[in-house]
Amino acid sequence: MLVLLVLGCLPLAPYQRAQTVGYGNWELGVETGGAANLAERDGNGGPALDVAFRYGLGEQTDFAARLGSSGVELGMKLGFTDPRYADVSVSMAPGASGAFVDTEELSTAYGAVHVPVLVGLPVVEGHEVQLATGLLTHVQAIPGDHDSLWSFGATAAVGYAWEATKDVTLLPQVAFYLPFVRSGDASLGGPGAADLAMSGGIAVLVAPSPW
Repeated sequence: MLVLLVLGCLPLAPYQRAQTVGYGNWELGVETGGAANLAERDGNGGPALDVAFRYGLGEQTDFAARLGSSGVELGMKLGFTDPRYADVSVSMAPGASGAFVDTEELSTAYGAVHVPVLVGLPVVEGHEVQLATGLLTHVQAIPGDHDSLWSFGATAAVGYAWEATKDVTLLPQVAFYLPFVRSGDASLGGPGAADLAMSGGIAVLVAPSPW
């Protein structure tokens, strides 16, 4: 069961700023936290530790990859605002993730597609409120038993980005997932099993300044 709980902890929080990193620049994020089901049917949760890498394919386009206890995720970030002319940053960061675990005790898999819209609101120099809202679809399955759980709903997240140094940003963030529709075996766990799921933690974002 522990494997299932950890496997189901896909990060509902995007753990990234709304700004793109810029062409040719890169960012490394170390994300730690956990998730829990807030509904009565399952109050359990599990920890998560992931590493994310982002690279600027263009001034307004990032490629992203995440690897860790949440599985493997590939995604993009598309900026809608130009940081040279706008204080508020708005972007979209679609991503697809999944994982498969096959042990003597358990064989299980999950997949998810998350499409959040990110908004960065500057407070003072080096500090920003990070908001996000989006849509998420999630599938959890045990192939051998032909059991599965599918859900589709909305996510919302809030965080605070603090530039600890010129190259390092700390981003604590909390997020919620509210499924609109759900089908299958809710005993499989994961965010889709709850009427309301929550995840939270902190990301350390390292983005060296370009030469």
